[in-house]
Amino acid sequence: MLASGADGINLDIEDLVAADRNDYTKWVAQVADVFHRHHLLVSIDLPVNEDAFNYEELGKLTDIVVIMGYDQFYAGGKPGPIAGDSWLEDGLHTMIKHIPPSKLVVAIGAYGYDWTLGSRQQAKSLTFEEAMVLADEHGAKIATDKKEENSTFTYKDTSGNHSVWFLDAVSAWNQYLILKKYNIHGISMWRLGMEEALIWKFFGQDDSKGSNFDPHQLQQVEALQSVVMENEGEFIKIPAIGKDGSRSLSFDGPHINYADYELLPQYFRVRRFGGGQSQKVTLTFDDGPSAEWTPQIVKILNDAHIKGTFFIVGSQLQRFPDVAKAAFQAGHMIGNHTFSHPDLRHISAIRLGMEVDSAQRMIESVLGHHTLLFRAPFDTDSSPTEPAQLTPLYAITERGYMIAAGDINSDDYAKPGVDRIVSNVMTRLERFPGSHVIVMHDAGGHRQQTVAALKILIPTLRAAGYEIVPISEILGVTPDRLMPPVSLKERLIIMATEMLNWLYVTGWLIIRILFVVTASIAILHTLFLGIFVVRSRKQYKEHLDEFTPRMNPFQLR
Repeated sequence: MLASGADGINLDIEDLVAADRNDYTKWVAQVADVFHRHHLLVSIDLPVNEDAFNYEELGKLTDIVVIMGYDQFYAGGKPGPIAGDSWLEDGLHTMIKHIPPSKLVVAIGAYGYDWTLGSRQQAKSLTFEEAMVLADEHGAKIATDKKEENSTFTYKDTSGNHSVWFLDAVSAWNQYLILKKYNIHGISMWRLGMEEALIWKFFGQDDSKGSNFDPHQLQQVEALQSVVMENEGEFIKIPAIGKDGSRSLSFDGPHINYADYELLPQYFRVRRFGGGQSQKVTLTFDDGPSAEWTPQIVKILNDAHIKGTFFIVGSQLQRFPDVAKAAFQAGHMIGNHTFSHPDLRHISAIRLGMEVDSAQRMIESVLGHHTLLFRAPFDTDSSPTEPAQLTPLYAITERGYMIAAGDINSDDYAKPGVDRIVSNVMTRLERFPGSHVIVMHDAGGHRQQTVAALKILIPTLRAAGYEIVPISEILGVTPDRLMPPVSLKERLIIMATEMLNWLYVTGWLIIRILFVVTASIAILHTLFLGIFVVRSRKQYKEHLDEFTPRMNPFQLR
């Protein structure tokens, strides 16, 4: 610890019983003696008012005592307030009798519990956002317990009746006011990352700013920067976009004695699919089709009896429709990778719609099938967390797509070498066992390394015990669910698209031919005109010489 430059140690030993009281105190004394001899601090975490702890002695032995001001009702017990105001203040009042306030740090709670009534299982821990999502999904009415001033609601699902209690920025503000009355060393929070974001409007600020905070700001429930992740897997949908909520508050001075959630906040929700512990992987290829590389990759997959997925760019499909058609007819899946491969974070909503829809129409016109698979260019992250990433993905989800991410990126686009491409995949698979989507590329540059690496990667994966399966198997659906045939009504649109594509391809050919013809005519016209001008000048000179009078210079006087 001395070598690491640490200031000291924090002791957090829980689940003790009254019989452990003396032994635990002696052990802490030994630890404190060693650390203090090396001028290191010793802090200790203690629950509120439990017989297993000798608070007075532990306060003398250590430098800082962190009082865990939460779990009034805990995960393994019956449902109830997590940290009621009166419970917290009574506990603090008792602690001060045994421990000097200058040594006390009180940790307030910032999380929730979801108890399933009648179940022996422990309550599930909830973030503030998860509590809001649960209440919204089940149409639950959030109430404030008037005695303890914690928020609560109930709901019912297939597992039974549930009771949810949680702490929010309102409870944190009330407890902040309580603790500021005592001259304690400090205030901390448990657990970071689970709290309502508005807590940071007053918590952790200097004393003057915290004291001057206007609690009426808590009427708004901010949501734009929060993301709720649901389930596991590399396929995602964004069913909701961030929108602020609101609550009405009733006050007793600066203290808030009731909060009524009028409008629940809507968070960016990332719903994930296709997770699992099985050793199954699927191979995907971006940026094609390519007349040079895609057929080589398709042949390798066919020879190995593997069905891959090609996320194609509409402009490339426009150039090489037969390549994509051959891949699809061989049983490989096709996904939408936009029309011109832009970064979705930096384009308008109108451009986004045009990119996705244009690529879809091209796929329909060439293959006669829709695709419900989409992958965003430049971004295969399976856990998007920023509004710039999530907003376009929400619009794509609204169009009915399943967004395919991929946490196993081969990095073949950087052309690091064949061995490195294979190593990238295998190293990441070993680090994260389970079902995965592997990302490679069949266009966007010279892909000799990808082709060579694929020949090595397939047997390497199989030797390591991985099963290479179609993307539909990872999702647990049939291929037709992901690429349904187009309806009769849509064939008119497809015919129009085919006509436009024909005009695009043939039109440019005609324009090039006309350009060559007209340029040739212009050149010939210029040459002939030059010849005629030269000949005309020569004839004119001869004619002029014939009719010009011959004069004798001596006749001039």
